[in-house]
Amino acid sequence: MTAPLARLPRPPRLAYCRECGQPFYPRRHDQAFCVDACRRKRNDRERSQGRTALPLILAWRLERKPGALGALTRFADEVADGERKRRREHAAIREQVEGRVGR
Repeated sequence: MTAPLARLPRPPRLAYCRECGQPFYPRRHDQAFCVDACRRKRNDRERSQGRTALPLILAWRLERKPGALGALTRFADEVADGERKRRREHAAIREQVEGRVGR
């Protein structure tokens, strides 16, 4: 009989925070944020966006208010613009970090 193979620890995997884009070494395989403050900030923003979107959606679908679809579309565009800006910032951080690591 052979002895069971010991599991070797995996080397730390560099991850990037979903909120601030900063690199960090996650403690768990599914950790998406570098610190609790980033997780709370993301959750608060998404909750706030939902509170804004819901009345616009209801005005458009249930009440058929004039201009409601336009207001909903403008709001969605603002949210998308903010997300695009965040993604560009995160990509710039990632390029800096990976450029340093690749040297």
